[in-house]
Amino acid sequence: MSKRVRSIFILILSIILVGSVSITLLTSKKSKSVYYDEMVNASTLTKESFEIIKKYKTDNNIEISEKDSLKTGLIGPSYSYTCSGGGEIDAKLTSTNYNFAALYIKYFKNVGLKDNDEVAMLFSGSFPALNIAALCAAYTLNLKVCIMASISGSNYGSIDKDFNFIDMFYVLKVNNLFPNYTIDMYSPGSHDDNGTLFYDVDKDYILNRLNTYGYEYKEITNYTDNVNYRIDYIKNKLPNLKLFVNVGAQTLGVGKNECDRTTNTTDIGLIKGRYKPNEYEGNKNIGLIDYYLNRGIDVIHMLKLKTLCNKEGLLYNPLSIPDIGQEDVYYDKTYNLFIPIIGLSLTFIGLTYYYLDKKKIVKFNKK
Repeated sequence: MSKRVRSIFILILSIILVGSVSITLLTSKKSKSVYYDEMVNASTLTKESFEIIKKYKTDNNIEISEKDSLKTGLIGPSYSYTCSGGGEIDAKLTSTNYNFAALYIKYFKNVGLKDNDEVAMLFSGSFPALNIAALCAAYTLNLKVCIMASISGSNYGSIDKDFNFIDMFYVLKVNNLFPNYTIDMYSPGSHDDNGTLFYDVDKDYILNRLNTYGYEYKEITNYTDNVNYRIDYIKNKLPNLKLFVNVGAQTLGVGKNECDRTTNTTDIGLIKGRYKPNEYEGNKNIGLIDYYLNRGIDVIHMLKLKTLCNKEGLLYNPLSIPDIGQEDVYYDKTYNLFIPIIGLSLTFIGLTYYYLDKKKIVKFNKK
């Protein structure tokens, strides 16, 4: 085989390999997820929850933000004294898609959660819709939960001093949603979670209302003591914890200093646990995400929604919310492996022939 013929031969093999893979990807088929029914039920419950909250705001003359282009009632003001900063309106609008509940179901099932399994949840006020979707998914699967929430959140989150996420949860409870769930504790939130974010007048105004709901308010000024208190509380309530869910970028979840985190800052969605407890010992800045990951417990981290949506089959910043059961998150892709197997086989045979022919030529030239 001449040098020119060998070059053409390699090119043909490359075309066969690339072509077989491309055809396989282009001819993939969608089939309903085996969890489709649970996904639909969770998303339907989430949609119902959103409608209850919107109705409550309308009935009580609580302003719906002009930025809430989808008119969900789940978008807050651009700024308030309970705002921790850093929020993007596109991400907040995206989060109001009740189909996120289907993604939570997918994650819960991938972890292997079953009836009455134990899940701890840490919610900021940044994405109230994602908080509610997580609760609806957990309730659909009859999971036992520990709920820790915070008052503050980033721009356009539930940062209205008259109506925040704790208010939303109470409204849903009054309407008989999540009858066996409660907020175990709530706190100021934000970067230090110690109440320094609020002006006293706003803080008193907010707490006087929230205290009537019967949920425990916790304000611990020392960060390490705060983290350890929550670890102990979760351990006592959920001795067989299977999963930790973090929504938002509150310090208690992600950690106090980025350089102290053992997770990559790009890790989002479902993150598999690994048993490395020594990475926590002595580190006073670590957050709950890393604490649980390093003890082999899986974590769901809901942040960076544009990346997450592209990865998981949900629309980012849609003009309207897609119908339940229609987005790609509800479906699995299946591929016909016959074509790539044939392509790989032909490529292997061709490369073997090429190698033997080249070896033969080298041996002949040596003679």
